[in-house]
Amino acid sequence: MDIPARSPEPSLPAGIAYSDVSTRPLFGDVPFGYGSAQQGQLCDCFLIASLCAVAGTESGTLRKSLTRRASDGRITCGADSHEDTLPTDGSGDIYGTTPDGSSWVGHLEKAYAGHLGGYDKLGEGGWPSAALQWITGRETRTIETATLDESDLASVISSGRPTVATCSGPPGSNAALAREYQVVYQGAHAYAVKGIDADRNVHLHNPWGQFHPKPMSIGTFRELFWRIDTC
Repeated sequence: MDIPARSPEPSLPAGIAYSDVSTRPLFGDVPFGYGSAQQGQLCDCFLIASLCAVAGTESGTLRKSLTRRASDGRITCGADSHEDTLPTDGSGDIYGTTPDGSSWVGHLEKAYAGHLGGYDKLGEGGWPSAALQWITGRETRTIETATLDESDLASVISSGRPTVATCSGPPGSNAALAREYQVVYQGAHAYAVKGIDADRNVHLHNPWGQFHPKPMSIGTFRELFWRIDTC
């Protein structure tokens, strides 16, 4: 069996340090769902929304993604391993967290930061397509919503696969509609797509853990969200 290589600890911004979290459970007892991951003080909604989407559709993938190695207590993620520590500013976790206090979100975020070259790089943002592929190991499909009619778009959204939608618009562009549906619109923001209800309204989950958009029609979704990534 190949032993995961010892990975360098991802670089941290000034004023942030690593704290030992080895006494905390890696995974909690609460069932996985869209609300299992929550974004912290880092602009990585693309990654946390992707974790939310996978947690809501195929939680087994996440449980297989991390292991606390018995021999030395390090956390393994794929072919890499890192220390059982997470970033803190002295007041507690400041980046990705879970409602149940387990550490899996922070460790996957740390592994992805290492993949990119540090937390500063992770905080520069990215695309859900790359994050979904990294999490699941499968190819992802990126679709511009304007290229699909409402029926085809509804089929993609209701597929049951991990799916993330990204909104973006200049100031004044659909701003009133975005405010009506509680969508963070000025600047790209990613949401986990939960699906469509019987009235054909799209339901979305904000990785912040709050300020979730109101259910919206397919037409409204297409106006506010220009891109979806699914795997």
